Amino acid sequence: MQVVFIMLCSLCILWAFEMRYKESIEKLSKAVDDIETLKDELSSTNKQLKVVSQRLNDIGISTS
Repeated sequence: MQVVFIMLCSLCILWAFEMRYKESIEKLSKAVDDIETLKDELSSTNKQLKVVSQRLNDIGISTS
């Protein structure tokens, strides 16, 4: 009987840890997705700035 009780307690503890870490993993996953989105937006902005810089250079305005 004690063995069954200990096993049930162990399962409950493992389940609690799994739930706790599951939330953390989901939050980390969302953070990684947000970072990827920001990276894409930054890359797009950088490309736009290069185009603007080139156009300004073409008309004689230095961007250095």
